[in-house]
Parts: sequence; C-alpha cells; structure tokens
Amino acid sequence: MKYLVAEDGTVIEEINENENLVKVKTGDRVVRSASIEYLEDTVPIKIKFIKLNPIACNELYEYGSELFSLFQYVDFQTGILRFSNGRRIRSKHLAGILRKKRRSGGRIIEELIEKDVIHKHKEGKSCYYTMNPYLCLKGKRVTKSLYEDFRNTKYRNIEWEF
Repeated sequence: MKYLVAEDGTVIEEINENENLVKVKTGDRVVRSASIEYLEDTVPIKIKFIKLNPIACNELYEYGSELFSLFQYVDFQTGILRFSNGRRIRSKHLAGILRKKRRSGGRIIEELIEKDVIHKHKEGKSCYYTMNPYLCLKGKRVTKSLYEDFRNTKYRNIEWEF
C-alpha cells in the first residue's frame, strides 16, 4: 500500500497499487478519459458558427433577410460588424450588404437601431456598428463595453420556453 503524505508527515490518502499519481502544476489542464474518448469519437468541422436567440429572431421576422445578411459580419466577442479582412463595416457599405439601394438600406438600419438590434458608434468622422449580443453572438463572452451598450434591451430578458 502507498500513501500520499503532507509536508508535515500526516497521511492525506491511501493509494492503491494500480493507481498512478501525477504532479499537476498551476495552469496544467487535466483531461479525463471520458474527454479523450469523446475527442476520439468526434471530428471537428471547419465552419464558423454564430449563436442566435431564436425567440428574438422570431420577433424580428420582418427583418429576416436583412438580419441574416448582417449575422455573418459579427466579430468575435466585440460584436462589431466587420469584413473578413478585419475592416469595420461603415454606413456606406451597409446598403450593399443588405442588397438594398442606399436610401432604403439606410431606413432599415435606422429601424434596426431603434429596435436595439444594432447600435451605431461614432469614431472621429466615421461610424461603425455593433450587433446586440442577446440576439447574435460569436464566442461565449463579450467585452464589457458591448455588454454595457445592450444590457437594458428587451432581448436580454427573453425567456426560453421548452
């Protein structure tokens, strides 16, 4: 029989002959055998996903195609609408993304701002937009500034019904 002993000599635990001890340091990750089995039995796919709130999307059904056009541009954790090269989407680009003429695209954007779906931010002479994380999100966490921007919207308190 083996024993795990503290520095002061007290026995902490008995260890069976068939058990192994490994010293774990701060920051080490322990991977359990069930996790290894899961990883061996699954395959990662190379598609980027976003998380959507289906109840909120259902409430915004009249903007369905416009919303789905915008969802692909939501940036990880910041919620900023960006192109794939990292450049922020500006007002002049939105009409093209929404497949609308500039005037009708601008009207739709103003309606989405009024409904707290997106927010408009000024930076110098230009503007950029952020998506409501309670509607659409990439990642598990958001920046504090994005949280503060949208924390009082009605989409935050939507209850899921199962």
